[in-house]
This record gives sequence, structure tokens and C-alpha cells, in this order.
Amino acid sequence: ISFETLMANPDDTFSFHKSLGCKYLAMPYLNPDKWPGGEDHEGAYEQIQMLCEKGKEYGIQLCFHNHEGEFAKLGEKYIIEHILDGVPDLKAEYDTAWMAVMNVEPVEYIKSHADKCALIHLKDYYRRKEITEGRGELRPIGYGVQNIPHLLDAAEEAGVEWIVVEQDLAAFGKSNLECAKMSIDYLKQIMK
Repeated sequence: ISFETLMANPDDTFSFHKSLGCKYLAMPYLNPDKWPGGEDHEGAYEQIQMLCEKGKEYGIQLCFHNHEGEFAKLGEKYIIEHILDGVPDLKAEYDTAWMAVMNVEPVEYIKSHADKCALIHLKDYYRRKEITEGRGELRPIGYGVQNIPHLLDAAEEAGVEWIVVEQDLAAFGKSNLECAKMSIDYLKQIMK
């Protein structure tokens, strides 16, 4: 749920999602003007903290979903760390592919930041080893370079309740649903 939608009517948004049985809501993006150093970051932190507190009233944990930009460094920390540190009650839904694309090792990062890790966004990708910049190609789970079994172990160790599998773009000339089935089949195979 976007920051803007949450701010427009937090009670209706949280109430609706509580009626669906949701325990978590994730903000998938935050405009860079609300990032640390942005024009509105301090005001945004206060607003997001208010949304976290409102979510608690409904039994819902508010999370922040990263993309690659939030794993750029600002000083000694990643931008996402500044955001999470600036909003004490906000948790993360770490997107493991975007972490890896930014050359952050997802397994170790999840283990070292387990206190902020509520959800894992499991996604696979492929990028030739000699290329260290750029997104590469998003792929079904198990068909890229991510170490999926180790990611699942790290998530379990961190106490993650839900792992969200995402296929942003279709791969191998297949449809998104065909790619989703490939991911499901792979996960069934390794989770026997």
C-alpha cells in the first residue's frame, strides 16, 4: 500500500486489511524526497511512525519494501538503514534480489538485521559475473544466481513468518503465470 494511500485514510486502510486477516502491510516505495537528506525526510519519518502506531491499533505491522536504490550507501549506512532507524516501529520486507543487485549479500544481511526483518521478498535474477552494475534479468525462483535454500534458512533463523515470491517480469519467453509455476515447482522440490 503506498505511503500516499495510507496517509489519505489510515483508519479505513488498516480496517479493511484487518477484515481480510492481514497481519502485515508493506509500503512498496517511498519517494526519494522522503529519504534521508531529502526535503521531507524528517516529516515523513514522523508520519510513517504515526502509521506504524495506527497499524498496531488494528494488529497490523507496517513494513517497508526496498528496491535497489535503498541499498545505496549514505555515509556508513545504507539508505534503508537510515529509514528503518528513523522510524523505530517500522519493519522491513527485504527484497532479496534488489539487495543482491546492489552487491549486498542477502543471506548475511538478513541474519545481521533480523530484528528489523518481518517479511522476505524472494526473487531471483541472473547477471553475468563480469558485469557488476545493472539489474540483469529477473527469473523464476531457482533459475538465477540467488542461493534460495540459504535464503530460506536465513529467513527461518530470523523468525520471518511470510516469504513473498515475486516474478516482476516474465523470463525465458514464458508468461508470468508460467514463470510463477516454475517458481512453485522449484520450491516444492527443495522443501520436501
